Amino acid sequence: YEVVHIHPRRGFSNRDLQAIGVQDKARMVEWQEWMLDALPNLQLLDYYDNAAKRSKPIKEYIQNKPVKDRKAFVEDNLLPNANGGLLDLINFDQFYDWRKKILVKKLRPHFGL
Repeated sequence: YEVVHIHPRRGFSNRDLQAIGVQDKARMVEWQEWMLDALPNLQLLDYYDNAAKRSKPIKEYIQNKPVKDRKAFVEDNLLPNANGGLLDLINFDQFYDWRKKILVKKLRPHFGL
């Protein structure tokens, strides 16, 4: 398994963020310096999945998977439903908060909390 970014690093340049509508410089810095490499934006993929994903946006990667494999991939990787918009990079704040809550809920029992 390899640790990979759900939302790839490639999409977080100032130019790319501005292109999707992010204009707030403080928001860009927060995404780039604090949230990009944090656990809610990371996942484990086997070598073959990672080779197929590389730097593709997560929504595109899921849509390119065979239809029969999409639901299991989303569930196994604790990802939100692609139809809700949380996988769009413009909604990174909401995606990050959503996945952080899911991860805390999933991990809390393992630490006796």
